[in-house]
Amino acid sequence: MCGHTYTHIEHYWFAIKNRVRRNIPLFKSFRHAVDSAFLHLFPLL
Repeated sequence: MCGHTYTHIEHYWFAIKNRVRRNIPLFKSFRHAVDSAFLHLFPLL
């Protein structure tokens, strides 16, 4: 354990936020960037 008390959901939330922030300029809207981040992290949903 690295000392952090992050849950699995928090881990995914931070990953999604970071991916969205990096990719916003690539998409025509914030929503498209969010959708892309979810599809990348959860491709089987």
